[in-house]
Amino acid sequence: PDTPDVMTHVKFFVEHGGIDILVDDVLDCVKTVKGSMTKFVIIKGASEDVSEITKLILDNFGDKVLVNSGNPWFLEVISNKYTKGTATRLIAKELGISEEETITIGDSTNDIEMVKFGFGMAVASANEQVKKVAKYIAPHVKDMPVKYIIDTLLAGKDFK
Repeated sequence: PDTPDVMTHVKFFVEHGGIDILVDDVLDCVKTVKGSMTKFVIIKGASEDVSEITKLILDNFGDKVLVNSGNPWFLEVISNKYTKGTATRLIAKELGISEEETITIGDSTNDIEMVKFGFGMAVASANEQVKKVAKYIAPHVKDMPVKYIIDTLLAGKDFK
């Protein structure tokens, strides 16, 4: 819907998110897209039901994509081959850092594969699916969890 709240998010994504194409009919676009996309973002109303589009995407591309909705405004469709988890593994390997030496932290469903790598953490305000795979629950995002993690490490303390 073209509500002011949705249009604010659309404008932000256009200006900062690298959007190439804006479409009005998402269902038609998903059915007819040719070639490949690395990311497909649907900007929606916070209370808008996206179960039909989610089902269509998973029925047609479920073996190739992950559908994330960690935010009431966005429905994100990404390749299941190129996730934050695969990027984290690649960066660690390139830098010669072992999985045991790596800490990851996330809050949204698109962070799940990353949080499974290394000593994965979720913030207290994270999606429940992320918390389930995390080895540690860090403070709420409002309480500066990354600062807490760094301070804890620098103090030589363990995460318990």
